[in-house]
Amino acid sequence: MALFIMILRKMVNNKWLELSLLLGLVLSVGMTSSMPIYTNAILQRLLIQELRRLQTGSDQYPGIYWLSAQLSAEDPQKSAKIAESDEFLNKARSRFGLPVQYFVRERSTERYGLIPAEPDKVDPSKQRSADLSAIEGMKEHIRLVDGRMPAKEPAGGVYEALVVPEALTELGMVLNTEFIIRKDNREVPGQAGGRIRPEGLFRPFLVQHPRRLQEQLPDRFCAV
Repeated sequence: MALFIMILRKMVNNKWLELSLLLGLVLSVGMTSSMPIYTNAILQRLLIQELRRLQTGSDQYPGIYWLSAQLSAEDPQKSAKIAESDEFLNKARSRFGLPVQYFVRERSTERYGLIPAEPDKVDPSKQRSADLSAIEGMKEHIRLVDGRMPAKEPAGGVYEALVVPEALTELGMVLNTEFIIRKDNREVPGQAGGRIRPEGLFRPFLVQHPRRLQEQLPDRFCAV
């Protein structure tokens, strides 16, 4: 007990020293406890900067939520199912917890065979096949490299489309070459008689994942 009283007397006699020690202890505890918050803030800032560099360097958003559905052409409820999928995504994007920069819908067909309508322009012996695709708001997500934008409706009895530069090599063709769309060795019927012609070359950005683009676009005709 006497020892305890002596300690109290010394503390009273050196009250400013004790207050300084107490203040230093509080500051030390505060700084130590704030280190995880500071570290998380630094890491978050580095992550944001890295994602921005990725977007600037590749013209691709660093995060994409992609939902795909495949429907049979003979499905009598195809239109209703497509509408239900669009409605589901419109409601679901509010649950992501992040601001949605772009909401894009894409429609693609199955793969069709392509036969040159003008065999004197390209090699008729080469086996060609591609799918036809349409992307909502495509003009805002591409850079036109060569040629022109295709018409929205069939022009001169032919559907017009865009392709990436790699498609010229992959499919062995040139711009303004008309192709007959075939399935099971039969011409596919349509408003333009099942014919398509690439009118321009484009480079995509901000819409899809780079690997997916690299795998699919070289054999795809895109409409606007």
